[in-house]
Amino acid sequence: MSFLNPSVLIALAAVSIPVLIHLLNLRKIKKVEFSTLMFLREIQKSKMRRIRLKQLLLLLLRIMTIILLVLSFSKPVFDEYAGNSAMSSKSTVLIFLDDSFSMNARDNSGLYFTKAEESVRKILEIHKESSEIFFIPFSRIGLKNSDFLKNSPDEVLQELNGLKLSFKFTSMTAVLDLADDICASSKNELKEIYVISDFQKSNFSITGTESLQFENLNTVSAKTYLLNIGNREVNNLSLDSFKVITELPEKDKEIKIKINLNNFSQYNVQNKTVNLVIENEFVSSAAADAGSYSSNEVEFKFKINKSGNINGYFELTQNVFSEDELIQDNKYYFSVYIPEKFNVSLIEENNSPVSFLETAINSANDLLSDSSGSKNRMFIITREKTVSENIYKSDAVFISGKENFTDSEGEILRKYVSDGGGIFIFPGKNADIYSYNKILSGKLNSLILENLNSAKEENIYLKFEKIDFEHPVLSGVFRNQSLNITSQKFFIESPSISSYFTLLPGGNASALITLNNNRPFIAESKLSGGKILFSSVSAGNDFSDFPLKTIFLPLIIRSIYYLGNNSGFRNENIIGKSNLISVKGIHNVSAIILPDKKTENLKITGTYFESDENIFYLPYSEITALPGEYNLLDSAGMKFSFPLNCSPYESNTLKMSEEETEKYFRESGITNVKYIRTTDDITKIVSESRTGFGLWKYMLFGALIFLLAEVFLSKYLEKS
Repeated sequence: MSFLNPSVLIALAAVSIPVLIHLLNLRKIKKVEFSTLMFLREIQKSKMRRIRLKQLLLLLLRIMTIILLVLSFSKPVFDEYAGNSAMSSKSTVLIFLDDSFSMNARDNSGLYFTKAEESVRKILEIHKESSEIFFIPFSRIGLKNSDFLKNSPDEVLQELNGLKLSFKFTSMTAVLDLADDICASSKNELKEIYVISDFQKSNFSITGTESLQFENLNTVSAKTYLLNIGNREVNNLSLDSFKVITELPEKDKEIKIKINLNNFSQYNVQNKTVNLVIENEFVSSAAADAGSYSSNEVEFKFKINKSGNINGYFELTQNVFSEDELIQDNKYYFSVYIPEKFNVSLIEENNSPVSFLETAINSANDLLSDSSGSKNRMFIITREKTVSENIYKSDAVFISGKENFTDSEGEILRKYVSDGGGIFIFPGKNADIYSYNKILSGKLNSLILENLNSAKEENIYLKFEKIDFEHPVLSGVFRNQSLNITSQKFFIESPSISSYFTLLPGGNASALITLNNNRPFIAESKLSGGKILFSSVSAGNDFSDFPLKTIFLPLIIRSIYYLGNNSGFRNENIIGKSNLISVKGIHNVSAIILPDKKTENLKITGTYFESDENIFYLPYSEITALPGEYNLLDSAGMKFSFPLNCSPYESNTLKMSEEETEKYFRESGITNVKYIRTTDDITKIVSESRTGFGLWKYMLFGALIFLLAEVFLSKYLEKS
């Protein structure tokens, strides 16, 4: 406890007055009347004892009255934050305002965002113009070169008046990290942090931890105010988690896609209409149900008569407002890429004049050109002897007859596959098993090459036993579409095998074709978004006559489609974060076309940098702050489109309780926290926190109580 007016405490010297009066009264001679001397001694002892006790009690009441009266005028405060200095010293004020679209909800007191704006105005009224004010909307956290410092409350109000709801999701981790950095750079001793938000649980759980520990803890000494906007759970429906079910999307063939319908409310919803729009044309609609706090997949089918980027969006119809109060997440944009051509890298160490792989690919080129009447080649072949960074320009890589791999080659293959690329490996008779396994198992987490089996007398009986007809490489190749991996009623010409490598599939590997000795003939493994196919025989005629069989040509061509089409490997591009855009068919990107069809020159704005040939890094910026279809342009005028959507975390409207919120901040190391429940309480709570909790009323009330007790006791003594 301390005092806002300590100079008044000098008046405590007045306590000596009743003490002096008491001492003077002791020196007065009092007459005691009695009728007989018989009981004089006993009467004198008992009466003097009572008189002294009453006088001491009266003295105590007078002393307490004076003390409490003086203390009340000295303005005592409890749990003081800044005392007198809080009202006169310059302070650093951080105002974090949640401007995400979840603030578009409302309760009985009005729109959340309107109440948040009013809270900012009340905070500004509390602080003097000499304060160092940082106004930080959530949507601007993470923007490059953002200047949050304002010279006056008027500048804050000017920015506040032009502020609109955003589609960006911001975690509380990002808020506190920025607050910690600003507090570390501030030289003012007094620091106050205001966080104005609806406090969704997703804001706190995005990091996957219940607490956040700062490295420097610069915010520990700051007074932190948590302003809760909105006191109810908001009902919301949203769309997210788009997926292409068809693994090899092709022109003029049926493509299956799906989207998730999420229900963030305590009520089940039924017959919600989701529409599918492709290339700005309505395709179909579907009705779906969703249970309370659960989701349901909605599947669509469509055909398209062109290749390249196919753009579209899903739209959820809002027919009952009480079930879906936020419409910003009712539209989800997507893109499906149908390859126009494939760049195939053919790595053959011996570079023999006769290549069965090249012959098969060129034959397919001739067949496709004849059938379409076009002279354009579908497959562009690049021949190499070693694995180099040139494969980053390829859609599919075939490695045939390579004896061994260097460490640098292994690292190039790992990165290529990790970025969504696909490779098909045909080992040669001189393959170094140790070198292969170092790459396959060590770098690619794939299968293991055990040994070369050259027992001709045993191998002559080998044939195909099981074929996974449901795999994209093999589905649609055979006339009987009902065949699957367990079918026995089929006839496929098996090659005559003289030698083969024994393959030991790892945890993420599976067999596409299995021999009758239960050994894989062709196996597949996956790493991140990429794919690896491995043959147990070579692509020549030294192990078998496999290249001469009818299955070889369709297998190679379908493998190119499968390995080179990574439509399933598409990270959802989210507004508010840095996105890696996997592009096809463009180089040296120079501009971006926004959803409103405006064009921004990226070379001027410095919005992105190119990380490699097929991947572009696109950080969060003001020009990419809206959901929709974007197009990257290169210097040749070619373009590649990609979608941006709002974060699914923002759609989850479940709120943190007061206890959970305070616990999170305290476990983060910020103990000086005040929770404000309504906008009307801001001025009162902040004032009490800055100057301390006023005790003068209680002191004055106590003084009056002691004064009344003193008056009552004095009258009683006079009567007695």
